[in-house]
Amino acid sequence: MTEDELAQIESELKICLPSAYRHTMLGYPFSECSWPSQAEIPKNQVFVLGINRAQREDEKYNAVWKHQFFAFGNDSGWLYFSDTSLCPSPVFRIDIESHEVSEDAPTLQEWIDRRIEWGMSTSTQIA
Repeated sequence: MTEDELAQIESELKICLPSAYRHTMLGYPFSECSWPSQAEIPKNQVFVLGINRAQREDEKYNAVWKHQFFAFGNDSGWLYFSDTSLCPSPVFRIDIESHEVSEDAPTLQEWIDRRIEWGMSTSTQIA
């Protein structure tokens, strides 16, 4: 993503993106065959805005979704997000079916590192 795309996300959602997310998206070090996957942390501004709008507008999430939450990706039944009021924010996940929220990693970098490690161990097992 570019600075302009990140600024547009901030402007439209009326939040300040976490610096760790901004740094990750400006560098986006992931190849197409590495982890995290494009779904888990997509570099598509339109998609990221769409999942945030959906969370904010869906009445099913009113009880748990706060304005300062920022959804950055998803995978098989989970939506991943940060709380922009915390610095640094843990990475949280919300179950799309039950709407239960849990912490997935203490920081975005640890979340990324765990996915890279998982991806490497998975590819080793397959080979």
